[in-house]
Amino acid sequence: MNRRELLTKTGAAGMLTLLQLSALRPVLAAAETSGASAALQIEVKRRQGDGYPVFDLRAHASVHATAQRAWEVLTNYDRLAEFVPNLSSSRLISRADRECVVAQEGYGQFLFIKQPIHLLVHVHETPFSNIALTLLKGNMHEYQANWAITAATAADNHLTQIVYTGTIAPAFYIPSLFGAAMMKSDLRNMIATVVREIEKPALK
Repeated sequence: MNRRELLTKTGAAGMLTLLQLSALRPVLAAAETSGASAALQIEVKRRQGDGYPVFDLRAHASVHATAQRAWEVLTNYDRLAEFVPNLSSSRLISRADRECVVAQEGYGQFLFIKQPIHLLVHVHETPFSNIALTLLKGNMHEYQANWAITAATAADNHLTQIVYTGTIAPAFYIPSLFGAAMMKSDLRNMIATVVREIEKPALK
């Protein structure tokens, strides 16, 4: 079947699907071949919420650094935009003991659509072990995230386990066909970048 016959047979909907596949393929290929992210365990599940899609995210990584170092990187909110992909700004608005309010601006890239993301989140810190984020306001129907930090063994406090879990329901359009795959790629890139930032002192 030649190109003209293929285009005629697939029609407009088929052409759109082919364009989506072509646009998505480099993103997925980069995620699959990235050596830095190959050891990460990433899981994204899509479910239906109250009239909108909800994505449940989970990521696990082993980091060659202390739990204290991981904590310092993840709770330095004013520096997060320096290394977290798609995050334009992050500012600590207020702090009272271990309760914080953080404002973040970023964007999501979905095929040819670049969507701004605005978040104001409440952060509850449990020193060196847990960071829980809940949405105060922003362009999300639902948003919560959690970072769990655990030293692997008492004998080796320079190997730390990091588990990220989150529930995200954007209040803007997400392509239904490839939404979970794109979010999985973004999550993989984010965790890989965070791991590299945490491990920087160990690489010197």
